Amino acid sequence: MRTLSQLLVLLYITISKDLDFQCGLCYNVTKLFQRDLITYQEWHLLYRYIQDNRPKWYQCGYDKNQKDSYYFWPKNSKEPRLKWLFKHIDKQFLLLNNF
Repeated sequence: MRTLSQLLVLLYITISKDLDFQCGLCYNVTKLFQRDLITYQEWHLLYRYIQDNRPKWYQCGYDKNQKDSYYFWPKNSKEPRLKWLFKHIDKQFLLLNNF
């Protein structure tokens, strides 16, 4: 099984190269699983990490930024998701290297 850092990098690369990006992070994690690019255990690890580290302002349906949506950012918008992934890849790197 790959590490969380490796899975975050895989998701970042997948989203950044996707010319027809759709939906959000969770949808794209599921796409990786459906295409047999990650295992069920990797899917679960990545999905839980995303849920547990969602943006601080996100409160399931009760925030003006969310506008009654299950998406953390505007649907189909790559940039905020790539920014979030980059931040968490960097965080994992620092944790792994004891910085």
